[in-house]
Amino acid sequence: MIDQKTRVQCPIAVAASKYPDAVALQDQRDEISYALLNHLVAETRRTLEKTGLSKGDQVAIMAQNSLDYVIKIFALTRIGASFVPINLRWPKSSWNKIISDANCKAVLADVKYMDYPESLNIAIYPLRDSHKEKASRPDSRIPKPDTAIDLHSEAAMMFTSGSSGVPKGVRLSYGNLYYNSLGSNRNIQLRPGDCWLVSLPFYHISGIAILFRCYLAGATAYITPGFNTEAIGGILTENQITHISVVPIMLQRLIERPKFRILKKDLRCILLGGASAPQDLLTKSIALELPICTTYGMTETASQITATVPLESPDKLRTSGRCLPYREIGILDENGNTLPAGEEGEIAVRGKVVFTGYLSQKRNTTRIHGFVPAMSA
Repeated sequence: MIDQKTRVQCPIAVAASKYPDAVALQDQRDEISYALLNHLVAETRRTLEKTGLSKGDQVAIMAQNSLDYVIKIFALTRIGASFVPINLRWPKSSWNKIISDANCKAVLADVKYMDYPESLNIAIYPLRDSHKEKASRPDSRIPKPDTAIDLHSEAAMMFTSGSSGVPKGVRLSYGNLYYNSLGSNRNIQLRPGDCWLVSLPFYHISGIAILFRCYLAGATAYITPGFNTEAIGGILTENQITHISVVPIMLQRLIERPKFRILKKDLRCILLGGASAPQDLLTKSIALELPICTTYGMTETASQITATVPLESPDKLRTSGRCLPYREIGILDENGNTLPAGEEGEIAVRGKVVFTGYLSQKRNTTRIHGFVPAMSA
Protein backbone atom coordinates (compact mmCIF):
# COMPACT_ATOMS: atom_id res chain seq x y z
CA MET A 1 0.00 0.00 0.00
CA ILE A 2 1.31 3.45 -0.93
CA ASP A 3 1.59 5.81 2.02
CA GLN A 4 -0.34 8.96 1.10
CA LYS A 5 0.39 10.90 4.30
CA THR A 6 1.67 14.40 3.72
CA ARG A 7 1.66 15.66 7.33
CA VAL A 8 2.61 14.00 10.61
CA GLN A 9 2.54 15.21 14.19
CA CYS A 10 5.84 16.29 15.69
CA PRO A 11 7.12 13.17 17.51
CA ILE A 12 7.90 15.24 20.62
CA ALA A 13 4.25 16.33 20.86
CA VAL A 14 3.08 12.74 20.39
CA ALA A 15 5.47 11.43 23.05
CA ALA A 16 4.48 14.25 25.42
CA SER A 17 0.87 13.07 25.28
CA LYS A 18 1.84 9.43 25.85
CA TYR A 19 4.79 9.74 28.25
CA PRO A 20 4.65 13.28 29.73
CA ASP A 21 6.93 12.52 32.69
CA ALA A 22 9.46 10.38 30.83
CA VAL A 23 12.90 11.91 30.27
CA ALA A 24 13.25 13.12 26.69
CA LEU A 25 16.51 15.02 26.87
CA GLN A 26 19.43 14.78 29.24
CA ASP A 27 23.02 15.86 29.77
CA GLN A 28 25.37 15.71 32.75
CA ARG A 29 23.53 18.58 34.48
CA ASP A 30 19.88 18.59 33.40
CA GLU A 31 16.95 16.35 32.59
CA ILE A 32 13.98 17.51 30.54
CA SER A 33 10.72 15.55 30.45
CA TYR A 34 8.69 15.12 27.29
CA ALA A 35 6.01 17.45 28.66
CA LEU A 36 8.57 20.18 29.35
CA LEU A 37 10.43 19.61 26.08
CA ASN A 38 7.19 19.96 24.14
CA HIS A 39 6.50 23.21 26.03
CA LEU A 40 10.02 24.54 25.40
CA VAL A 41 9.82 23.73 21.69
CA ALA A 42 6.47 25.52 21.43
CA GLU A 43 7.80 28.57 23.33
CA THR A 44 10.96 28.66 21.24
CA ARG A 45 8.94 28.43 18.06
CA ARG A 46 6.96 31.51 19.08
CA THR A 47 10.17 33.35 19.99
CA LEU A 48 11.79 32.55 16.64
CA GLU A 49 8.68 33.54 14.72
CA LYS A 50 8.72 36.92 16.48
CA THR A 51 12.18 37.52 15.01
CA GLY A 52 10.64 37.17 11.55
CA LEU A 53 11.57 33.57 10.76
CA SER A 54 8.94 31.73 8.75
CA LYS A 55 8.30 28.66 6.64
CA GLY A 56 10.93 28.09 3.97
CA ASP A 57 13.70 30.06 5.69
CA GLN A 58 17.18 28.59 6.20
CA VAL A 59 18.80 29.08 9.61
CA ALA A 60 22.47 28.30 10.26
CA ILE A 61 23.51 26.80 13.59
CA MET A 62 27.08 27.26 14.82
CA ALA A 63 27.33 25.40 18.10
CA GLN A 64 28.44 22.30 19.94
CA ASN A 65 25.86 19.66 20.82
CA SER A 66 23.60 20.84 23.64
CA LEU A 67 20.05 20.62 24.95
CA ASP A 68 19.36 24.05 23.45
CA TYR A 69 20.55 22.84 20.05
CA VAL A 70 17.92 20.10 20.13
CA ILE A 71 15.16 22.50 21.20
CA LYS A 72 16.03 24.90 18.38
CA ILE A 73 16.05 22.14 15.76
CA PHE A 74 12.53 20.99 16.56
CA ALA A 75 11.24 24.55 16.95
CA LEU A 76 12.51 25.30 13.45
CA THR A 77 10.91 22.17 11.99
CA ARG A 78 7.56 23.18 13.47
CA ILE A 79 7.89 26.56 11.79
CA GLY A 80 8.70 24.81 8.53
CA ALA A 81 12.17 26.38 8.42
CA SER A 82 15.33 24.47 7.53
CA PHE A 83 18.27 24.19 9.91
CA VAL A 84 21.80 24.33 8.49
CA PRO A 85 24.36 22.87 10.93
CA ILE A 86 27.82 24.34 10.42
CA ASN A 87 30.78 21.99 10.76
CA LEU A 88 32.91 23.53 13.51
CA ARG A 89 35.99 21.71 12.21
CA TRP A 90 35.95 23.56 8.92
CA PRO A 91 38.33 26.49 8.49
CA LYS A 92 36.71 29.70 9.67
CA SER A 93 37.08 31.05 6.16
CA SER A 94 34.54 28.46 5.00
CA TRP A 95 31.81 29.32 7.50
CA ASN A 96 30.69 32.60 5.94
CA LYS A 97 30.72 31.10 2.44
CA ILE A 98 28.46 28.22 3.47
CA ILE A 99 26.06 30.54 5.32
CA SER A 100 25.93 32.84 2.30
CA ASP A 101 25.62 30.07 -0.30
CA ALA A 102 22.80 28.44 1.70
CA ASN A 103 20.99 31.80 1.74
CA CYS A 104 20.53 31.66 5.49
CA LYS A 105 18.21 34.28 6.94
CA ALA A 106 19.65 34.04 10.45
CA VAL A 107 22.35 32.38 12.52
CA LEU A 108 21.95 30.71 15.92
CA ALA A 109 25.33 30.47 17.63
CA ASP A 110 27.17 29.63 20.79
CA VAL A 111 28.61 32.79 22.35
CA LYS A 112 32.14 31.99 21.16
CA TYR A 113 31.01 31.92 17.51
CA MET A 114 28.69 34.94 17.39
CA ASP A 115 31.27 37.32 15.90
CA TYR A 116 32.23 35.27 12.86
CA PRO A 117 29.21 35.75 10.58
CA GLU A 118 28.81 39.47 11.34
CA SER A 119 30.19 40.52 7.95
CA LEU A 120 27.22 38.86 6.23
CA ASN A 121 24.80 41.47 7.57
CA ILE A 122 22.24 38.92 8.77
CA ALA A 123 20.63 38.42 12.17
CA ILE A 124 22.67 36.50 14.76
CA TYR A 125 20.99 35.14 17.89
CA PRO A 126 22.43 33.24 20.87
CA LEU A 127 21.58 29.56 20.77
CA ARG A 128 21.33 29.02 24.52
CA ASP A 129 18.27 29.82 26.65
CA SER A 130 17.54 29.45 30.34
CA HIS A 131 15.39 26.35 30.80
CA LYS A 132 14.49 27.41 34.34
CA GLU A 133 13.00 30.66 33.11
CA LYS A 134 10.91 28.79 30.55
CA ALA A 135 9.88 25.97 32.85
CA SER A 136 6.55 27.49 33.87
CA ARG A 137 3.31 25.74 33.00
CA PRO A 138 1.87 26.47 29.56
CA ASP A 139 -0.45 29.49 29.51
CA SER A 140 -3.97 28.16 28.93
CA ARG A 141 -4.90 31.46 27.28
CA ILE A 142 -2.50 30.78 24.41
CA PRO A 143 -4.14 28.69 21.66
CA LYS A 144 -2.82 25.16 21.44
CA PRO A 145 -0.14 25.23 18.73
CA ASP A 146 -0.35 23.19 15.55
CA THR A 147 2.34 20.51 15.81
CA ALA A 148 1.72 18.88 12.43
CA ILE A 149 4.71 18.98 10.07
CA ASP A 150 4.66 18.68 6.28
CA LEU A 151 6.67 15.64 5.23
CA HIS A 152 7.64 17.38 1.99
CA SER A 153 8.98 20.54 3.62
CA GLU A 154 12.74 21.03 3.67
CA ALA A 155 13.91 20.32 7.22
CA ALA A 156 17.68 20.47 6.97
CA MET A 157 20.61 21.22 4.76
CA MET A 158 23.37 18.90 5.85
CA PHE A 159 26.88 18.91 4.42
CA THR A 160 28.66 15.73 3.41
CA SER A 161 31.96 14.75 4.96
CA GLY A 162 33.78 15.45 1.72
CA SER A 163 35.22 11.92 1.57
CA SER A 164 34.74 11.87 -2.22
CA GLY A 165 35.56 15.53 -2.88
CA VAL A 166 34.34 18.97 -1.81
CA PRO A 167 31.56 18.77 0.85
CA LYS A 168 28.14 19.11 -0.77
CA GLY A 169 25.05 20.72 0.73
CA VAL A 170 22.32 18.07 0.89
CA ARG A 171 18.68 19.14 1.01
CA LEU A 172 16.72 16.80 3.29
CA SER A 173 12.96 16.89 3.68
CA TYR A 174 11.27 16.22 6.98
CA GLY A 175 10.00 13.00 5.41
CA ASN A 176 13.57 11.87 4.68
CA LEU A 177 14.49 12.21 8.37
CA TYR A 178 11.18 10.79 9.56
CA TYR A 179 11.20 7.64 7.41
CA ASN A 180 14.90 6.95 7.88
CA SER A 181 14.37 6.86 11.64
CA LEU A 182 11.12 4.92 11.38
CA GLY A 183 12.90 2.24 9.37
CA SER A 184 15.86 2.19 11.73
CA ASN A 185 13.58 1.70 14.72
CA ARG A 186 12.03 -1.35 13.07
CA ASN A 187 15.50 -2.90 12.95
CA ILE A 188 16.94 -1.81 16.31
CA GLN A 189 14.66 -2.26 19.29
CA LEU A 190 14.12 1.14 20.89
CA ARG A 191 11.39 1.82 23.44
CA PRO A 192 10.33 4.27 26.16
CA GLY A 193 12.85 4.21 29.00
CA ASP A 194 15.79 3.50 26.70
CA CYS A 195 18.60 6.04 26.53
CA TRP A 196 20.73 6.74 23.43
CA LEU A 197 24.05 8.48 24.07
CA VAL A 198 24.63 11.21 21.47
CA SER A 199 28.33 12.05 21.18
CA LEU A 200 28.40 12.37 17.38
CA PRO A 201 28.20 16.04 16.35
CA PHE A 202 24.92 17.46 15.07
CA TYR A 203 26.69 18.81 12.00
CA HIS A 204 26.86 15.19 10.80
CA ILE A 205 23.69 13.37 9.82
CA SER A 206 24.48 10.48 12.19
CA GLY A 207 24.05 12.78 15.19
CA ILE A 208 20.79 14.33 13.98
CA ALA A 209 19.31 10.92 13.12
CA ILE A 210 19.59 9.74 16.72
CA LEU A 211 17.24 12.50 17.89
CA PHE A 212 14.50 11.47 15.47
CA ARG A 213 14.89 7.78 16.40
CA CYS A 214 14.57 8.59 20.10
CA TYR A 215 11.53 10.83 19.78
CA LEU A 216 9.65 8.47 17.47
CA ALA A 217 10.17 5.77 20.13
CA GLY A 218 9.64 7.87 23.26
CA ALA A 219 13.23 7.21 24.37
CA THR A 220 15.82 9.53 25.96
CA ALA A 221 18.58 11.33 24.06
CA TYR A 222 21.61 11.87 26.32
CA ILE A 223 23.58 14.76 24.83
CA THR A 224 27.33 15.33 25.14
CA PRO A 225 29.22 18.28 23.57
CA GLY A 226 31.54 15.85 21.80
CA PHE A 227 33.45 12.60 22.17
CA ASN A 228 36.00 12.37 24.95
CA THR A 229 37.00 8.80 25.77
CA GLU A 230 37.22 9.26 29.54
CA ALA A 231 34.07 11.38 29.74
CA ILE A 232 32.06 8.90 27.65
CA GLY A 233 33.43 6.03 29.75
CA GLY A 234 32.23 7.82 32.87
CA ILE A 235 28.77 8.43 31.43
CA LEU A 236 28.47 4.75 30.50
CA THR A 237 29.47 3.81 34.04
CA GLU A 238 27.14 6.21 35.85
CA ASN A 239 24.03 6.09 33.62
CA GLN A 240 21.78 3.43 32.17
CA ILE A 241 22.78 3.97 28.56
CA THR A 242 21.16 1.37 26.29
CA HIS A 243 22.31 2.57 22.85
CA ILE A 244 25.32 4.41 21.49
CA SER A 245 26.49 5.35 17.98
CA VAL A 246 30.22 5.31 17.22
CA VAL A 247 32.68 5.28 14.35
CA PRO A 248 35.43 2.62 14.45
CA ILE A 249 38.11 4.81 16.06
CA MET A 250 35.70 5.78 18.86
CA LEU A 251 34.93 2.14 19.62
CA GLN A 252 38.63 1.27 19.51
CA ARG A 253 39.39 3.94 22.12
CA LEU A 254 36.58 2.77 24.39
CA ILE A 255 37.70 -0.84 24.21
CA GLU A 256 41.28 0.15 25.03
CA ARG A 257 40.19 1.80 28.29
CA PRO A 258 41.19 -0.25 31.37
CA LYS A 259 37.53 -0.39 32.43
CA PHE A 260 36.14 -1.22 28.97
CA ARG A 261 33.88 -3.95 30.40
CA ILE A 262 31.44 -1.26 31.53
CA LEU A 263 30.29 -1.23 27.92
CA LYS A 264 28.42 -4.47 28.64
CA LYS A 265 26.58 -3.22 31.72
CA ASP A 266 23.38 -1.89 30.15
CA LEU A 267 24.09 -1.52 26.45
CA ARG A 268 21.87 -3.37 24.00
CA CYS A 269 23.20 -1.76 20.84
CA ILE A 270 26.49 -0.23 19.67
CA LEU A 271 25.70 1.18 16.22
CA LEU A 272 28.99 1.11 14.32
CA GLY A 273 29.27 3.06 11.06
CA GLY A 274 30.79 6.09 9.39
CA ALA A 275 33.67 4.07 7.93
CA SER A 276 34.62 0.50 7.22
CA ALA A 277 35.42 -1.26 10.49
CA PRO A 278 38.87 -2.95 10.64
CA GLN A 279 38.57 -6.72 10.84
CA ASP A 280 40.65 -6.88 14.02
CA LEU A 281 38.26 -4.45 15.72
CA LEU A 282 35.27 -6.59 14.73
CA THR A 283 37.08 -9.73 15.89
CA LYS A 284 37.82 -8.16 19.28
CA SER A 285 34.24 -6.84 19.64
CA ILE A 286 32.79 -10.25 18.81
CA ALA A 287 35.10 -11.93 21.34
CA LEU A 288 33.93 -9.45 23.99
CA GLU A 289 30.29 -10.19 23.05
CA LEU A 290 29.60 -6.51 22.54
CA PRO A 291 26.17 -5.77 20.99
CA ILE A 292 27.65 -4.45 17.74
CA CYS A 293 25.32 -3.46 14.93
CA THR A 294 27.18 -2.58 11.72
CA THR A 295 25.60 -0.09 9.36
CA TYR A 296 26.13 1.70 6.05
CA GLY A 297 24.62 5.03 5.08
CA MET A 298 25.22 8.51 3.78
CA THR A 299 24.04 12.08 4.17
CA GLU A 300 21.97 11.84 0.98
CA THR A 301 19.75 9.17 2.56
CA ALA A 302 19.33 10.96 5.91
CA SER A 303 21.65 8.39 7.56
CA GLN A 304 21.28 4.59 7.44
CA ILE A 305 20.70 2.50 4.32
CA THR A 306 21.60 -0.96 5.59
CA ALA A 307 22.29 -2.47 9.01
CA THR A 308 22.68 -5.70 10.92
CA VAL A 309 20.94 -6.37 14.22
CA PRO A 310 22.74 -6.39 17.61
CA LEU A 311 24.48 -9.69 18.47
CA GLU A 312 24.22 -10.83 14.86
CA SER A 313 26.29 -13.87 13.86
CA PRO A 314 30.00 -13.09 13.31
CA ASP A 315 29.86 -13.69 9.56
CA LYS A 316 26.99 -11.21 9.14
CA LEU A 317 28.62 -8.64 11.41
CA ARG A 318 31.44 -8.47 8.88
CA THR A 319 28.95 -7.11 6.35
CA SER A 320 26.90 -3.90 6.31
CA GLY A 321 23.68 -5.82 6.85
CA ARG A 322 20.36 -5.79 5.02
CA CYS A 323 18.49 -2.91 3.45
CA LEU A 324 16.20 -1.21 5.97
CA PRO A 325 12.50 -0.37 5.43
CA TYR A 326 11.56 2.64 3.27
CA ARG A 327 14.63 2.23 1.05
CA GLU A 328 15.65 -0.08 -1.80
CA ILE A 329 19.12 -0.91 -3.07
CA GLY A 330 20.13 -1.74 -6.61
CA ILE A 331 23.49 -2.72 -8.08
CA LEU A 332 23.81 -1.02 -11.46
CA ASP A 333 26.12 -1.40 -14.44
CA GLU A 334 27.72 1.55 -16.24
CA ASN A 335 24.51 2.05 -18.25
CA GLY A 336 22.27 2.19 -15.20
CA ASN A 337 20.84 -1.32 -15.64
CA THR A 338 20.18 -3.46 -12.57
CA LEU A 339 22.64 -6.34 -12.24
CA PRO A 340 21.73 -9.82 -10.95
CA ALA A 341 22.80 -11.05 -7.52
CA GLY A 342 26.51 -11.75 -7.20
CA GLU A 343 27.58 -9.21 -9.82
CA GLU A 344 29.72 -6.16 -9.00
CA GLY A 345 28.57 -2.67 -9.91
CA GLU A 346 27.60 0.72 -8.51
CA ILE A 347 25.46 0.84 -5.36
CA ALA A 348 22.30 2.89 -5.88
CA VAL A 349 19.43 3.70 -3.52
CA ARG A 350 15.82 4.80 -3.86
CA GLY A 351 12.91 5.31 -1.49
CA LYS A 352 11.43 7.76 1.00
CA VAL A 353 14.82 8.48 2.58
CA VAL A 354 16.53 9.83 -0.55
CA PHE A 355 17.34 13.55 -0.49
CA THR A 356 15.57 16.10 -2.68
CA GLY A 357 18.67 17.69 -4.21
CA TYR A 358 22.00 19.39 -3.59
CA LEU A 359 22.44 23.01 -2.57
CA SER A 360 22.77 24.10 -6.20
CA GLN A 361 19.65 22.16 -7.26
CA LYS A 362 15.95 22.67 -6.72
CA ARG A 363 15.16 18.99 -7.25
CA ASN A 364 17.23 15.80 -7.30
CA THR A 365 18.31 15.29 -10.92
CA THR A 366 20.75 12.41 -10.37
CA ARG A 367 18.21 9.58 -10.49
CA ILE A 368 18.57 6.54 -12.76
CA HIS A 369 15.33 4.53 -12.98
CA GLY A 370 14.39 6.00 -9.61
CA PHE A 371 17.74 5.09 -8.04
CA VAL A 372 20.35 7.54 -6.76
CA PRO A 373 24.04 6.52 -6.91
CA ALA A 374 25.42 5.95 -3.39
CA MET A 375 28.90 7.36 -3.74
CA SER A 376 29.78 7.99 -0.10
CA ALA A 377 29.66 5.87 3.03
